[in-house]
Amino acid sequence: MKTAELKADIRKSTGGKSAMMSRKNDKVPAVVYGAGGNKHIEVDYLPLVKLVQSEDLFLINLNMGEENTRVIVQDAQYHPVTDKLLHVDFLEAAVGKKANLDIPIEIIGKSIGVLNGGMLVVKMRRLKVRGIPADMPERIEIDISDLDIGGSIKVADIEGMEKLDSENAVIVRVKAARTIEEIAPVLDEEEEGAEGEEGAEGAEGAEASAEGETPADGAAEAPAEEKKGQ
Repeated sequence: MKTAELKADIRKSTGGKSAMMSRKNDKVPAVVYGAGGNKHIEVDYLPLVKLVQSEDLFLINLNMGEENTRVIVQDAQYHPVTDKLLHVDFLEAAVGKKANLDIPIEIIGKSIGVLNGGMLVVKMRRLKVRGIPADMPERIEIDISDLDIGGSIKVADIEGMEKLDSENAVIVRVKAARTIEEIAPVLDEEEEGAEGEEGAEGAEGAEASAEGETPADGAAEAPAEEKKGQ
């Protein structure tokens, strides 16, 4: 797993006002969860957002002044409109202690099924595992070279890890492209639906004429005798 260095300051106070003040100073409020208790900190925005949004998983050496510890990013919260990073939860990665991790998945190779006209469908971008962070890879490579049409790679096919996702969950698969025979019935149904709507409009017009009413979009002219009287 890749490592990174990050500096942080202990927050003297907590709560909404303290967090708001941190953000005004271009910092991100955060919490470090560990066996020795939780620590409320603030971290400079730019170096933190680069780590959080990276496709790789980092083991972070966190410098909190007089105290240093190793952490991993457990969760991150973003503003619903601006998508700006608002808060981060760190989990202390004690030496030799297991933790739950989301390892990025990287698809490599060219599927034989795709080369034969199939469509590649990626269902999972990260795999949930449990292990010692320092021993975990920064990403999981999945080779799809031998994946043919109708084939798939599931969580159960990944070996050497304690996986937390369902073993039957599909990571990636190759499906057949839609054929003309599959598309034709859909087109026929759409055409039938359109004809049905036109027929219904025609029926409404006929009923209106039978009752002596005129359609809304065109009024009938009065008889010639009535026009002379006018």
